[in-house]
Amino acid sequence: MIPPEFQQPLGDGPRIFISAGDHSGDLHGALLIQAIKKQNPSVRIEGFGGEAMIAAGLHCHYNMLDLGVMFFLEVLLRLPTLGKIYDQVYRYFEKSPPDLLIFIDYPGFNLFLSKKARQCKIPTHYYIVPQLWAWAPWRIHRVRARIDRMSVLFAFEEKWYKNRGMTQVQTAGHPLYDHLAEKKLNPEILKAIENYAQGQWVVLLAPGSRTREIQRNFSLMLRAGKRLQKKNPQVVFVVPCAKKKLYPLLKKKLQEEQFQALLLPGYSHEAMSTARICLATSGTVTIELLYYKIPTVVLYRIGWLANKLLRFTRFLQCRWITLVNILAQEEVFPERLDSDIPTAWIEEKMASLLREGGHREKCLEKISHLHQTQIQRGASTRAASQILEHLSEIIAHQPSNDSLAFEKSDAIQASLSI
Repeated sequence: MIPPEFQQPLGDGPRIFISAGDHSGDLHGALLIQAIKKQNPSVRIEGFGGEAMIAAGLHCHYNMLDLGVMFFLEVLLRLPTLGKIYDQVYRYFEKSPPDLLIFIDYPGFNLFLSKKARQCKIPTHYYIVPQLWAWAPWRIHRVRARIDRMSVLFAFEEKWYKNRGMTQVQTAGHPLYDHLAEKKLNPEILKAIENYAQGQWVVLLAPGSRTREIQRNFSLMLRAGKRLQKKNPQVVFVVPCAKKKLYPLLKKKLQEEQFQALLLPGYSHEAMSTARICLATSGTVTIELLYYKIPTVVLYRIGWLANKLLRFTRFLQCRWITLVNILAQEEVFPERLDSDIPTAWIEEKMASLLREGGHREKCLEKISHLHQTQIQRGASTRAASQILEHLSEIIAHQPSNDSLAFEKSDAIQASLSI
């Protein structure tokens, strides 16, 4: 469904347009909006997002989460809708350009939208930037040409981008740490897991938050889990379901494999807090597992053709796929990206982290070191400060050709100094 013609949010303060397109971007965008509003309530915030950003105060022109665009086929199926959204936002930018355009992750959509912003001479700021250091680094020329400033999650990203000509880059930190620190765990769920485990070791299976990830990886996880339990009968399994719509698929897979596990509708953090080890599909979940100090084995099963392309092209640049390993610059969590991942390898790595001894202790030592050096709270507040500083500089340098422009600039400068 295409929204009616975009309308400016009410008010006289400066305008920030934010573009986010997936669930994690919606969560991080909501925290960012809250931090911006706390530092400067007069700023008007509009754009694309989801329910979390709307609840935080976004004047939403279109809920991009409704599109669910993640893969090439999904993009093709939604091209007519995407084309109409592009045309509509382009007309809006020409007619009523915001003072600053902020992109949150979602590079396929946002890098294209940044081209529109450049044509309309709208200043741009990227928060949670494309992981060019891992995937398709040749896109850096597009980023340099279209993005004015960046607020990145990790210090190594700041260094990577600065080494490639992006001078206006600052580290904000990862907002997920604030979310996890403030999250209150459900005592009833914790009790239910305890009753289910009956004093046995809890092994967490985290198959991902997307249908395709589950279809590719979950059955493999379950077969490896069977091997582990056969040699270590003192373990039980817990499977948190990231989204309500995925519950039937996970339940069906468990039934097909005749696998006994506690399937939780959500409550992944409660499950993490009780787990001894985890087997996870690569993704943001590994940062959460780092926070909860859970030794983890990471896998990501891909198609045969995709595997060949990764092996024989420059598309994949990193030695590791797991963010925890990239941060440490060594293998903290054993990982495997392949089209064919042996269950014996998975079981062996899980067993080595399950039992007391060298492998487990070494992993826990590395996790503790990363906690001390990498986990810092206040990311959303720092990002908001960086963005508002950028906005203040933009307003200060806006051309003032008549008295009305002077009045507008003075009013906005006054609001920014609140």
